[in-house]
Amino acid sequence: MLVAMGVDELKAKYCLIQTKNKGFDDALDFMDRLSEKIDIKSEMNKLTAASKKKKKPKYIPLELQRLFTELQLINRETVSTQGS
Repeated sequence: MLVAMGVDELKAKYCLIQTKNKGFDDALDFMDRLSEKIDIKSEMNKLTAASKKKKKPKYIPLELQRLFTELQLINRETVSTQGS
């Protein structure tokens, strides 16, 4: 909708990201407060670089993995229509 109002697409995306997609009014207010001196391209590059950082996989202890597997099997057996 911001783009339809004539706002640059990159600037519109930046405003939506900064307001965490709360809504049109929040993005519009943020855009009003945004300084014209800011370089949107470099700011977007910073945001995308930060989001591309690799996250460590969560460690689940082996005992918990076995418990989850057992619970899934029990759940399937209770829902199953076929006899064991």
